[in-house]
Amino acid sequence: MQAHRFVSRLVLGLVGLTLPTVALADVKAKDLTGKYTVTGVHPSGQKYEGTAEIEFKGGKTVEITWRFGNKRDIGLGRLDGNTLEVEWQGKVQDREGKAHYKDRKDGTLEGTWHAKGTKGRGTETLTPRK
Repeated sequence: MQAHRFVSRLVLGLVGLTLPTVALADVKAKDLTGKYTVTGVHPSGQKYEGTAEIEFKGGKTVEITWRFGNKRDIGLGRLDGNTLEVEWQGKVQDREGKAHYKDRKDGTLEGTWHAKGTKGRGTETLTPRK
């Protein structure tokens, strides 16, 4: 129930969100739909791996579910050009933050993320699974 309220708040917040336009590719939010392999580096330098699934929600909005072992994060993103801005939180609301990705020509999403209350940024790559 808490996750549903969070998603509802994010949708309302993203409706008014204005993002910089980078028109390097004519990507549509629905084109991002699918499963991804996730690799990243925490701000501390620790590497991690996991999976993600992106679902099209309508317009320029997508929902992303990340899985790292037994942890699950969920986020809503808005695509503008080839830039995807995401607000996310842990399943049990133990963490939250923002991520910023660029869609590359091969469908890979590369970006950075920041968790609320922490210093530094992590890096992350979502690679489409064939």
